[in-house]
Amino acid sequence: MRHAFFLILLLGAWLGAADQPAADPQPVEVTAGVPAGAGWTKLLVNGSSSAGWVGEPGIWRVEGDVFTGEVVNASNLHHHAYTEAEYSDFELTCETRLVSGKDPNSGICIRMLPEFHPGVGYQVDTGAGYWGCLYEVGSRNKKVAPVSKELELKLVKQGDWNAFYVRAVGHHIQIWLNGTKTVDIDDQPGRLTGRIGFQLAHNRVMAASFRNLYIRPIEVQPKP
Repeated sequence: MRHAFFLILLLGAWLGAADQPAADPQPVEVTAGVPAGAGWTKLLVNGSSSAGWVGEPGIWRVEGDVFTGEVVNASNLHHHAYTEAEYSDFELTCETRLVSGKDPNSGICIRMLPEFHPGVGYQVDTGAGYWGCLYEVGSRNKKVAPVSKELELKLVKQGDWNAFYVRAVGHHIQIWLNGTKTVDIDDQPGRLTGRIGFQLAHNRVMAASFRNLYIRPIEVQPKP
């Protein structure tokens, strides 16, 4: 009888756990720019090679493990570099720094179309009033997930490297800036696949750098 009662308790605990929502994912641990765990691919080039990337000529350059974009003549065009490969569901880590310029604005592009102008797709944004938000270039051309000014001022390391961790699973997009979550949205109109890239905003003379860009595919398990 005691064994039967114990089994009933175990079954009840298991059923109760099954009803609980899945634990919210946390940013992966990163040491010296390298994320922990297996399965990561480093996307940024090493040395002087730019293999695996397409960059707008005259804008992008490689300096060691740092990818830098610089605009010396402002125009009404955005400027992009992007991967040759496409990605759907993934997690991503990257460090970015706004190097120079008056009111510089840049970002990490995800699920973007392979084009220099305007670079349709999502952008994990950087720049005053935009840090840590999710922006969509395309039919909406707006912040689909804004970040408060108070949180931005608290998190951003002005003039220094800032670390992003991004998860994109289906329409569910999550962004962490320097270890704090800034975006958690289910955005049904958004693209589900595309390139990873970098952007420099229009109408600015500026430079931005990127390093330690790693990506790991997320295998989505079918629901039972």
